[in-house]
Amino acid sequence: MAEDQPQSAKPETTQDPADELLLPISLSDVTLRPLTLDDVDDMMVWASDGKVARFCRWEPYQSLDALADYIRNVVLPHPCFRAICLRCRPIGEISVTENTGGDRCRGQLGYVLVSRYWGKGIVTKAVELAVALVFRERPELERAEALVDVDNVASQRVLAKAGFTREGVLRKNCVLKGRTRDMVMFSLLSTEQLQQLLHCHWVDQVEPYEAAKSRTKKSGPESLMDVPSDEPSPSVDGWEQLEQYALYLKELWEEFE
Repeated sequence: MAEDQPQSAKPETTQDPADELLLPISLSDVTLRPLTLDDVDDMMVWASDGKVARFCRWEPYQSLDALADYIRNVVLPHPCFRAICLRCRPIGEISVTENTGGDRCRGQLGYVLVSRYWGKGIVTKAVELAVALVFRERPELERAEALVDVDNVASQRVLAKAGFTREGVLRKNCVLKGRTRDMVMFSLLSTEQLQQLLHCHWVDQVEPYEAAKSRTKKSGPESLMDVPSDEPSPSVDGWEQLEQYALYLKELWEEFE
């Protein structure tokens, strides 16, 4: 959240969405969707939590009205501001800025999550979903980046697991809650993200194929590496060619299931 809204002196409370969700968590249940004013109660759970706000520019919210104003004035007009949902219930937020002019090739990532769900892989999954979304919808975007406080080790791990590169430390980069802070810069390029998608698809197809081949002894290529020479090359640039290659691998696997 980029700006603070006026806050009342007495915090308003709301029910933690985690109370209504069952464990264990499946990452396939993690989705993104636009936030709306109807989400203000759920959003208050993380927006009012001092642990969540520790490395953010904003202070914990104490008023539902102030938070509703923030949703109305900042979230709704934002081109890519999404709720992180678990089984369709918002438990966090993630955003990617949309820049103009000479900065339109890059967007800055930000995210927070209900503290009860930290350390479960949810934010990593949300980051992967968000960057895939913006790289698809914004062809001019070539770089997603994130600035993380040098002491926020957990967030640095999230970005590393999501495939981001740690570029270095920007010393005394910003003032956060009265203190000048060093920030770590992470980035992911659109071409790198495509390569990751292709690699994940390849692994998902190769491993079950080899297992099935040993059980059924069906005839076919020795492995998915034995592909015809006229198939789309995985080294070419662009969404269309790489997606065609991924589809080719999927069809090859289905042929020998």
